[in-house]
Amino acid sequence: MKTNFLRKKWPVWLSISGAIVLIGLIMFLVFGFHLSVTERDTKSVSVNYDAYLTLDESLLETAEDTCLTVIDEYSVSLKQVKRASYTSGGSLEFVFEDSVDTATLESVKDAMLSALSAKEGVSQAYYTASVNANVMAVNAAYIGRFAIAGVCAVVIAFAYVAIRFRLGAGVTVAALAVHDVLMVLAFTAITRIPVTIAFVGAVAFALAISLLLSVLSFVYVRSLKEDENLKAMPQEEAFELVMKRARKTVCVLSALALVAIVGVALLSLISSVSLLTFAVPAAFAVLVSAYSSICLLPVIYMPMKAIADKRAAEKAIKYVAAQKKTVEESSNSEEENID
Repeated sequence: MKTNFLRKKWPVWLSISGAIVLIGLIMFLVFGFHLSVTERDTKSVSVNYDAYLTLDESLLETAEDTCLTVIDEYSVSLKQVKRASYTSGGSLEFVFEDSVDTATLESVKDAMLSALSAKEGVSQAYYTASVNANVMAVNAAYIGRFAIAGVCAVVIAFAYVAIRFRLGAGVTVAALAVHDVLMVLAFTAITRIPVTIAFVGAVAFALAISLLLSVLSFVYVRSLKEDENLKAMPQEEAFELVMKRARKTVCVLSALALVAIVGVALLSLISSVSLLTFAVPAAFAVLVSAYSSICLLPVIYMPMKAIADKRAAEKAIKYVAAQKKTVEESSNSEEENID
């Protein structure tokens, strides 16, 4: 795929990115992110039991069903049930939306205790219960710190690339990083993937893979000034060659990253830890970063490169003219001294 072809198709690439980001923004403004029940503010009723005789699985099922019956009687929407066990006891936690009235949950708690005490088979245990408010403010602070770290990473990458290569390259790397993160956020809003703390890791991965692939592409562009064989070639042909090498490397690294992410997803299927909320956005991040490094990088960078090259050529012409003028003035001065 020729670089000139990619540049000529810039309306297509920008339309694709713009459409996804716009749809994602609309979905976010209307519905927000699809937060996992474990990652948003909730209220819960915790029923703790201490048993002199161990409650086997069937008795625990009976105790849980008894509590669920009480919940149904009060017509409150249950989101999740959590179990925990320890020596000679354990707990059942019934999780509700934060909007459920606390007074109602207090009534549910009292009714659960009464029902358990009267239920044959499980009444030998000693039960206590409490109503809890689960506020996820720590997560908000964590996400805020991550956002600050992400901005710092982009600024540092911009400064490094701008100094190491040229200003246009730094602007391109920063623009692609912002583009890739926005694309991942939009994808998550559109597909309604449950957002957990693992999703923050996926966004961090998206930023990292974006910076890696775009900086790597400019390492190849740098070879235009360092490789003697490339210097001897016509500029357009040399640039096409290095971009072809860059695209090949980007594709190989992206494929390896996807294989690793598929491995993580398979691991989550055979373990008790769900990593799909990380794996799915991370896989999309790899595809987006490859797409932006191959299709968008020339679109953003080449116009700035052309302007920079033009200014450099004008400076070179002025410098040569100034040197020529200096030589002429020196020659005239010498002739006058001879006369």
